Amino acid sequence: MRGGRLFDIERDYRAERRLDRQVDEAAAEALFAADPEALRAQARTAATRRDLRSMLATGAVLRRHKALDGQSRDDYCGALRADGRFGEAAAVLSEGLALQADPSAGALVEYAEFLAADGQFDAARASAQRASAIGWKDSRPDNLARRAKWVSRFHRAAPSTLSWEEARLAVEGGLMLQAESVTKAFLVRLLTEPPAGEPPSVDAIGLARAGHQLGLHDLVRPLVRRAYEAAPQGDAVVELQIQSLSADGEAPAALALAAGLPPLSEDRGLEESALRQRRRLRYAAAEAQAAAGELESAIRTLGALVTADRKDYAPLTALQRCTGAYVLERLDLPWAPPRPPKIINLLPFYNERTLLEMRLQEMGEWVDHFVIVEAATTFTGQPKPLNFESLRGAYADRGDQLLHVALRGIPDCMDTAWARDFYQRDMAVAALAGLWRPDDIILITDADEIVDRRALEYWPHLASLRMATSKFFLNYCAEPKSNHANRRSGAICRAETLARHGVTYVRTALSAARKDWETVPAAGWHFTSIGDAEGVTSKFNAYAHQEAGKVELRDAAAVGDHLTAIRAGRYEPGWSRRPVDERFPRFVRDNQALLAPLLLGDGAAE
Repeated sequence: MRGGRLFDIERDYRAERRLDRQVDEAAAEALFAADPEALRAQARTAATRRDLRSMLATGAVLRRHKALDGQSRDDYCGALRADGRFGEAAAVLSEGLALQADPSAGALVEYAEFLAADGQFDAARASAQRASAIGWKDSRPDNLARRAKWVSRFHRAAPSTLSWEEARLAVEGGLMLQAESVTKAFLVRLLTEPPAGEPPSVDAIGLARAGHQLGLHDLVRPLVRRAYEAAPQGDAVVELQIQSLSADGEAPAALALAAGLPPLSEDRGLEESALRQRRRLRYAAAEAQAAAGELESAIRTLGALVTADRKDYAPLTALQRCTGAYVLERLDLPWAPPRPPKIINLLPFYNERTLLEMRLQEMGEWVDHFVIVEAATTFTGQPKPLNFESLRGAYADRGDQLLHVALRGIPDCMDTAWARDFYQRDMAVAALAGLWRPDDIILITDADEIVDRRALEYWPHLASLRMATSKFFLNYCAEPKSNHANRRSGAICRAETLARHGVTYVRTALSAARKDWETVPAAGWHFTSIGDAEGVTSKFNAYAHQEAGKVELRDAAAVGDHLTAIRAGRYEPGWSRRPVDERFPRFVRDNQALLAPLLLGDGAAE
């Protein structure tokens, strides 16, 4: 782990893709040489499935052989854009525009956006003006329209013509819209040709913070000095100093600043804006701790931040990354001798016995190993029995298909519910020493997530799994247009990816780095909170998800009343009873009498 924007999902994702890119393009090149039409078909399939990795490889080879048609060019440009490779996207689109006598205004505007995102502002302005002359009107979704309007500000003015405040607001707006490439290009230009005068402290702090986020540590040093001169003891300035020192590899100095933070208890009295700044400062301190190799301290700091605000995504993913690194650094996990790839499923276990039986019936024929990890402590820190340990005899006939990791103790640094949650999940790899190979396919799921074998027919690499969702009853299902339908539930990756990053970080952060790209639809079934009132409450009170919005799940009586209402037909918005049919796992279809207490109504097909 290194300093300077240490916790960076985008960087980690790109590092994985760099390792894959050469192999993917070589395979696509070989297919094109053997059968060009087969590669075109593969490109169409990849676009249909939103398989970004395959789209990039097939598009690159088709372009190399001048074999892109209109649709494949559009698909390839879309993939490059999604991957943040705006300069390449502009070049590909330019080749297409050159083939058109009268390109459309929409194509010219898209070309302008690619150029702007690549920092080619003059060329972008020219293309946008050409589109305006044709009469282009923006009818796209709001966020894209906002993005286009914001980018046009950069078309119209050089950074040096703006005030420091205008420049800061432009940069912060770009980051808010997640337009990092164009924002970085603009900030480089701004700091090379700065506005007149010294920047006010608030602008120096805002621009320096953005520069650190974008990896421009050297360029923002003058801004950090300016901020320090104005307010040497302020939280924002200390945060910037810690980031600068970490980026320069000066870990002892960064840690010394981090050690001077007031105790967490003092944060409670801060007003909202001051509290946000204090959280940013503590996050920078965690980066410094991790960069110096003090993972235990970083885990404690991040765990406290996550506990205080579960919705703050940055410390949550940083905690996942640090916990994964902590586990991987302490385990000896050699590869097995060469052999054909296996399929391995990793899952935590509380006491989901029926769902375990369903998993084995549904997945047992094609999964080589199930690694079941459980702890003698709940995520909330309470003692619990090792429930699977008492079941092992019932599954003796499965031999090493069922591997068990029993955690009888949790390290002291895992002192929050989320840290204990992530640690237990990450420790599943302890069962794989000498057993796994880099090209093994790993399925990372919860105990209540059952994978459909068809999900693996196409997708062999890093992706998130989307599953049909049921709750409370096996056939009380999220309706197709509900926000709960087909949500991310688990991940698929190669073992070599897991070995670099850890279980939870891959499952939750890395597999979702491209949002709606690289997801496997209809990948299985997520049966959440299935059981009677006591079972639902017991499991919830053991888990890390203790958000205030779910307070009703802590009370068995309230859960019982809710289940009674559902049985009476008083369904929640977006949820409905579904007859048991071919959409359900075979285990559910074949065992309706056995599963009657877990089915809504009689569960029979209608």
